Amino acid sequence: MTQQKNPNQAKKIYRSNYNIPHYEHWTISAIDCFKRGCVCQGCFYDDFFRFKPDKCKMKQVVIELVRTLGLPDESQAKAE
Repeated sequence: MTQQKNPNQAKKIYRSNYNIPHYEHWTISAIDCFKRGCVCQGCFYDDFFRFKPDKCKMKQVVIELVRTLGLPDESQAKAE
């Protein structure tokens, strides 16, 4: 007898990965977020997302960039 997987768990994993943009380099705003310690208060994007139903995903992007590319190097940052 095979064990069935919970279909909701698969959807949750898919949704969480789907919403995070994939970058191959550090951007200026990602470096700014990294320098701020991913604290949203006072950030440009915090004001931008304040009245929108979506939330900023920059913290998740920064975590993914550190995981895949390592710490940022400002000299190689590219504009968005």
